[in-house]
Amino acid sequence: MTERTGASLADVVIYISNAKSLPYLLVAGRIRIYLFNNIVLFLQIFYVLPMIRASGKSANNTCEASKMLLGPCRKVIKLPLLEEISEKMSDKQLQYDCELEDAALGKLLLDADVADFYLKLFPQANGTTQLQFNETRTETTLTHTEANDFVSKAVQSWSSRLEEMKTNTSNAAKYGCNFAVEKGFRYTLLCLFS
Repeated sequence: MTERTGASLADVVIYISNAKSLPYLLVAGRIRIYLFNNIVLFLQIFYVLPMIRASGKSANNTCEASKMLLGPCRKVIKLPLLEEISEKMSDKQLQYDCELEDAALGKLLLDADVADFYLKLFPQANGTTQLQFNETRTETTLTHTEANDFVSKAVQSWSSRLEEMKTNTSNAAKYGCNFAVEKGFRYTLLCLFS
């Protein structure tokens, strides 16, 4: 085998995929494979993913899944939510933000004990006002009527906080929301205002 200098990540992947003795790699190279996997994860999080993320501003309130770290909010939830919040906050010109939508899902999915990691992935979530609503249900799917009812309950429970944000000129210029179903059919809706 010829010696290479300046091997790229692609060269490493080709080398591993062309290895004639996979058991050798597994036994003698456990540390190398472990380090390789961690390096790939590091590159994905801090190099590749930020390159594919959008600017975060959305003129039509639709966020492309391919430009998000975790994913967009379900339309059955998002559409009535946008209507309800726009109606409640009609005096304030809030912009919808896809990065905050993505960060809201990150907040719902990541444990509280990884807060530093969360803020590295979603720095735009630092200093945001968070409004969260939970409801336990009996199934994982929502009809349009059930989604509308769920969203109405959430926005109603946030009424006083939304009113505070509406009257306080230094608060909230943009927002993003997301939704998750947790264990035990616990429906959670989270909006981040910045």
